[in-house]
Amino acid sequence: PKANAPEKISFTCDSNTLWANLALSSGTNIPDNNTAGSAVTWDNQNCPIQSLTSATIEICLNHSLISDLVWTIKAPSAANPVTFAVPANWNTGGASCAAGTGRLQSIDLLPVLIVNASTRGPWTLQVSDRTLGNTGALMQWRILLKGTN
Repeated sequence: PKANAPEKISFTCDSNTLWANLALSSGTNIPDNNTAGSAVTWDNQNCPIQSLTSATIEICLNHSLISDLVWTIKAPSAANPVTFAVPANWNTGGASCAAGTGRLQSIDLLPVLIVNASTRGPWTLQVSDRTLGNTGALMQWRILLKGTN
């Protein structure tokens, strides 16, 4: 008799607890004209996904000139962080984040991640302000992963 392959189970892993980790009124300061910027980490130890079907990062920023910013995301299995420029469609509709301050942008990470990338371990978001004169803060962020074991 032929052995049955283990059944694939769908999972969703959501770092929504990160929304509460930053002070709602002030966020995490992004140093002005500083390439090191601010880094925040989600240590994902409980997500059993082995094959990603979707991966999204939501970033809420309160900054007077969003085009000054550059951010990178480093996934647990990635050799190097992925750098993102400010999306051309940065939430121009004015919708604010749960914090009530800042603008929210959702970015699809799947095109830049390997579908069978490991999701367990630390995910690090770094936001840096590359131009002098305008200041701001990372208000909140979240990673949402979907896939199968």
